[in-house]
Amino acid sequence: MMKRRSSQGCSLVAATGGLSRAAGFRQTDASYFWNSSRMHLVRIDRDRPDYRVFIDLLFGSGWNVDTEGNSRPVNSRTWTSLYIADRTRGEPPVTLEASDADPQIFQVESASARLEVLAALYLFLCSGSAIVAPEGALDDKQQLALQARYSAELRRAADAVWHQSSDTNPYPNLTAIRR
Repeated sequence: MMKRRSSQGCSLVAATGGLSRAAGFRQTDASYFWNSSRMHLVRIDRDRPDYRVFIDLLFGSGWNVDTEGNSRPVNSRTWTSLYIADRTRGEPPVTLEASDADPQIFQVESASARLEVLAALYLFLCSGSAIVAPEGALDDKQQLALQARYSAELRRAADAVWHQSSDTNPYPNLTAIRR
């Protein structure tokens, strides 16, 4: 599998095959961590995006949500727990959580299949080496199909101001407003 980096550090997958074995996902990884009928697993191998990018991805910029997690400082790229709940439309919450047994495996869950797939796909594109759906590992063709299906949401996330956050500028949205 080849990955091409976007300007925000996330990858666009180019289909060449062999994802799950090359990334170190064993058949037992999925069965070991499954505790619901619908959960995605993502094996990560690099830092995560600012958690606020997931809000823009799932709902849009400035959407009214509740969040919980361990992103400290706010712009951290090493968070391991994130919960996002929509306050406006009442859509089901999304959780992204590192496994206790293997902190490189993130469990992504939501009662909304769309939100779950989208969050898992973005985590994989930005930080992952493998992605597994309840049905099994997603091959390159399936990943590309999901990228095409969710292209508007992925573009919205790619354009998020939160990619510019840093320790010296944790709130780049305020800088953008002042300009």
